[in-house]
Amino acid sequence: MEHQFHVTASSKNKKLKGTAATTTSRDTCPDSCILKGKGNGCYAENYPLNTHWNRVDRRERGTGFADYLKSLRALPFGTLVRGQQAGDMPGNGVDTLDFDKCMAVAKAMVAKRKVAWTYCAYLLRKNLDTWKAVLATGFVMNKSCYSLEDVDEAMDAGVPATVLWKSTFKGRNQTTPKGRKVVGCPAQLSDDIACSNCGGNKGPLCARMNRNFAVGFWAHGKAKKRVDARLDEYRGGKA
Repeated sequence: MEHQFHVTASSKNKKLKGTAATTTSRDTCPDSCILKGKGNGCYAENYPLNTHWNRVDRRERGTGFADYLKSLRALPFGTLVRGQQAGDMPGNGVDTLDFDKCMAVAKAMVAKRKVAWTYCAYLLRKNLDTWKAVLATGFVMNKSCYSLEDVDEAMDAGVPATVLWKSTFKGRNQTTPKGRKVVGCPAQLSDDIACSNCGGNKGPLCARMNRNFAVGFWAHGKAKKRVDARLDEYRGGKA
């Protein structure tokens, strides 16, 4: 079955505040995502986003791939686009991204000088050529990481990175084993900040292609304790 895609032209989510957002069906989510599957803490499984995601999954909402690209291209000049508020980039749902479809998405995302970014949980080493090609279009496809070591691996490869922190992490920043800085998501630190005004004139932190730091996100929502447990499992008990 072909993936299903949806474009929200202006999100009502308080952290997106008018930013465009996309949603892809669950069959895009790779096995390398430690939150994949109900009960593992994925934030998108929480209400109300899960209600929207379920409708996309059931093909009650959204479109196929060709119309998805048309919807992306139709967004106004300079729009901020947050890719995959639920779901992932086109791929086999296991470990491999679809090169051609990822490139088509990337080009549509940045058409008309839109500022677009996303987070991808697919395996880095297996998909590095696809990652590099996507980044070359100007579409910022961040590697979703679950440890500081993962952040270093991604940034060593020239790929922008984000990392998931436990809900109990009290700091606002952290340093990777190789000395790179991880800064906390400004929108999680202040109710006055959303993606639309994050980073001031330089734009959202996650949308900066060549940044020399990673962005950290605290586990949140009703399932945050489950996320904390999954991170402990992944890291072998390391902080």
